[in-house]
Amino acid sequence: MPNATTLSVRPFASPPLHLPQGVRRTPFYFESQGQDCFAWLHVPEHALPSGHGVIICPPIDHEQIHAHRSLRHLADALAKANFSVVRFDYYGTGDSSGSDEDPDRVTTWLTNIRDARLWLTEQFGCPRISMIGLRLGATFAAQAAADCDVDSLLLWAPVVKGRSYVREMKALSLTVAGNSLPSAEKSQDIEAAGFVLSEKTVQELSCLDLLQSRTRCRRALIITRDDIPTDTNLVQHFKALGIETRQTAQSGYADMMTDPLDSKVPWEVIAHAVDWFLAAPVIEEIEANGRCQSDGFAPTSRLTPAIRPALIPHTPTVGYTFLSQQRIRERVLPISQQPNLFGIVSELPDVALDHLPFIVMLNTGSSYRVGPHRLYVSLARQFATRGFRCLRMDLCGLGDSVTPYIERENDPYPATAFRDIDRTLEHLRTQFGIQRVVLMGLCSGAYAAFQAAAQLSTPVLVESVLINPMTFHWSEDMSTTWKDAPALRIQSFQDRVAAVWQPWKWLKLLSGRSTLGISGAVKMLVDRWELRKPPVRKASPLCGEATVNGSPSHPLEKDLPGDLKRIVKAGRHLACFFARSDPGYDLLHFYAGREVKELRAAGKMSMYFLDDANHTFISRASRRALGQAIGEHLDRRYSRSTE
Repeated sequence: MPNATTLSVRPFASPPLHLPQGVRRTPFYFESQGQDCFAWLHVPEHALPSGHGVIICPPIDHEQIHAHRSLRHLADALAKANFSVVRFDYYGTGDSSGSDEDPDRVTTWLTNIRDARLWLTEQFGCPRISMIGLRLGATFAAQAAADCDVDSLLLWAPVVKGRSYVREMKALSLTVAGNSLPSAEKSQDIEAAGFVLSEKTVQELSCLDLLQSRTRCRRALIITRDDIPTDTNLVQHFKALGIETRQTAQSGYADMMTDPLDSKVPWEVIAHAVDWFLAAPVIEEIEANGRCQSDGFAPTSRLTPAIRPALIPHTPTVGYTFLSQQRIRERVLPISQQPNLFGIVSELPDVALDHLPFIVMLNTGSSYRVGPHRLYVSLARQFATRGFRCLRMDLCGLGDSVTPYIERENDPYPATAFRDIDRTLEHLRTQFGIQRVVLMGLCSGAYAAFQAAAQLSTPVLVESVLINPMTFHWSEDMSTTWKDAPALRIQSFQDRVAAVWQPWKWLKLLSGRSTLGISGAVKMLVDRWELRKPPVRKASPLCGEATVNGSPSHPLEKDLPGDLKRIVKAGRHLACFFARSDPGYDLLHFYAGREVKELRAAGKMSMYFLDDANHTFISRASRRALGQAIGEHLDRRYSRSTE
């Protein structure tokens, strides 16, 4: 085995088109400070783990959502190299219990790391534990390593000083329209990128300083970004603590941390990390050289012999959280293996409310099942308090519904979406006796919910709830970029049409003072023809696969009025929730205004508009308003039902 000074990195700039199998992933909850944290255990599928466990400490808030896919691939790569890997969500983040407004968050997060380490040691039998941390996760890992035994520590783009992170979040909070707190809530809280850092959390973060830490481990690797100046202060600090430390600048961080729709997995960094862990000297070699940690760190003799469990230990698949003084139970739900479909159910325990429909939430864009700004977690738990069981699921290729084909990952409009929805509804019907299901989704999730209502024949689907849809028809030649969204094109066209009816606009046009000009007026007519004409259908290589088992793919024709008629004929209801400024309603009205008016008058379609909200409900107040509006709609339609 190579030593740390002769580390070689495999060329791994791009992944194989077909990702190799060989990883067993097990979802579970572990208890930390009386609360439940959600986690995944990754181990080799056809080999015994080496007894060396790795804890992956994620960043928080929007960075955690953006990095989710990359950290899953990192865990898989380590598992294929025979490590036992745990990646988890801190309390109040991801799928774990709690919210971002709970107290003592930093102290709790550090305890979560220590408890994850304890679980991997005691429950899975790993005598040797290392940690990987990204951004604030790296900061927390280094802090936690001061109080527990850690073999190796990999810090990826660590936040060295908490004050700098707080300043960054304050700056971010000022860059997004509609992101300011309502006047009644003005405080020292920071609301940045759809997440809230309370005043107390801000104070706790500001006190973090890795240059004052007493981190203890045998070796450390610091991976910095290659697009910003490199600081060596942390390296020098770790060396002064007696830690064998290396630092390297790697590319890929910025592409990983962009919006999930556009994010790219940093394969070179993942390969570098795996090679570095594999290059660690074996325990026997360390003992032979007489190298044993001092100043209270555990002797290496405690790390031998390696324990090789043949089976993954029993892991709890149910967690609990409290919301509005009610205890919400959440449980993992593996839906299918071929294709791999995974979700999490929120419900009130020991309460029989079978007359209420089951709610299934579909991915927004390429974000995994928690939704943008953790919106789906909040909504699912709110609806659970009203008695509705809710499943937030990942379509195949998104989140933790893993596809072996890399080219099919991260697609917000997968051709196999309706196959996945159909199988999920059938699973709920046959395994749990569910008779009625409401589909719900935001943006691309709204499109999937709409077309599922128009195409699927299953009798259990009774309603689709659409939140800010950006299109009602999708084909493979359409762009996923925001500026090219059909709803935005319609909104732009409608704005120009509205200007036509203003007399002073005509005076400016005829006098030559209009920025539109005669050519612009002609372009308006061309735009209208372009928007009305049927799209050129580009065949998807997955369409055939999606229809082999009878499930439909994207519709070949753009026919919104026809889709609405098919939904009503199937006895299904539509409910649309629009941010007042969002263009989705203009799209609906442009293509099917008459039909929408008739359906609303007949009570077959509901329409709601929310003020002071953007497309993904980035502000805390708008998320509360959305949850209240949808909850009241569901109560009106179903809570008095006895069917």
